[in-house]
Amino acid sequence: MKKTFKYLLAGIFAFLIASCANVDVDDVNAQTGLPNAIYLDGVQSSPMKKIVVDEKGGEATFLPRAANLLASDVNVNITVDQASLDLYNKEYGTSYKVLPAEHYDLEKTAVTIKSGTVSAEPIKLVIKKSALTVNPSFKYAIPVKVSTTSSLSVLEANSYEVFALDRVLETSAIQQDGFCMRCDLVPPPYKNPMVLKEWTLHYGMKIKSWFDNQQPVMGAFYSRITGDGRLQYKPGGSDDPKGFSKQFIQPNKWYHVTYTYKNQHVKAYINGVLEFELDVPSTNENYTKIQASFGNFKGYLRDIRLYKKALTKFQITENLYVEDPTNPDLIVYAPLTKESVLKDVTGNRYDFKAYKPGNKEPYLDLDKIKWEFPLYFPEKNNK
Repeated sequence: MKKTFKYLLAGIFAFLIASCANVDVDDVNAQTGLPNAIYLDGVQSSPMKKIVVDEKGGEATFLPRAANLLASDVNVNITVDQASLDLYNKEYGTSYKVLPAEHYDLEKTAVTIKSGTVSAEPIKLVIKKSALTVNPSFKYAIPVKVSTTSSLSVLEANSYEVFALDRVLETSAIQQDGFCMRCDLVPPPYKNPMVLKEWTLHYGMKIKSWFDNQQPVMGAFYSRITGDGRLQYKPGGSDDPKGFSKQFIQPNKWYHVTYTYKNQHVKAYINGVLEFELDVPSTNENYTKIQASFGNFKGYLRDIRLYKKALTKFQITENLYVEDPTNPDLIVYAPLTKESVLKDVTGNRYDFKAYKPGNKEPYLDLDKIKWEFPLYFPEKNNK
């Protein structure tokens, strides 16, 4: 019975939206007295819209409307609604936070849709340039929601829209040349591994030049860049022909690499695009440390993360350049910036250590580490 009712509601909502389309196009429903409801225009396919924010700020509009011509005036209220953002985050696996109110202007908090019409004028949302300075570790959004005190219903599924800030991230990255880095997840001699039935390992890299067997970041597996520039995942030490990237890594260009593991299957992404996938042995579940080269990687690294969850493609692309350090699925998050140096910012205390090849002690003097800055992601004028 519940399922039948659910399908009935879905059919009614679809009819209302379709009726609205007819009003706009050919006046088929240019009459009052039809089933009606209030909703936000354009959110049927996706409730999220990106707003590019730069030194001039950013801007967007949204339109509250009725499904059919109104028989009388209807007042519509607009609010910035935390509950709607919570719902979106839960449904899509994201971790957006509401942008503080001092960084945006909402043109109106109420509009009236007049009798005999289906909408008022679009409402403007202006993002101030100060939004660029808000904590870069977090992703921000403005969730707007419509409601009404009239007798009309609100189509709840289409009652809110999430305006996500697409900010240019200004950051820095560690220059790795002549030293190794590692993060111990269990104490040496690594006899009792951390077993992860699913996981994601992510990092950003830029190599200086091609040479064989450059090792960027490795987890419960071995990885390298071949002499011709292909990224390789070596499960159990074997050269599985499926474990090579299609594209060739170019020197002096940033790549963000993501590996996901679940059910003995690995997927490899470069810049959010699936490159290859292959089956691997269950030993790939045994994590003892994260190794950032054994001394033969020459280039730059940033944003090393280990999750206890296999992220979806959507989650990977949404958090390609930065992650919320409070994400409960994070085990390790080392941004590798001038500010955080080698620290794990999750609070789990899995900090990285830097040392010379062949030595485990003493650790490298952090004052000798060099950094590339400023860096911008998405890239603009990066060296």
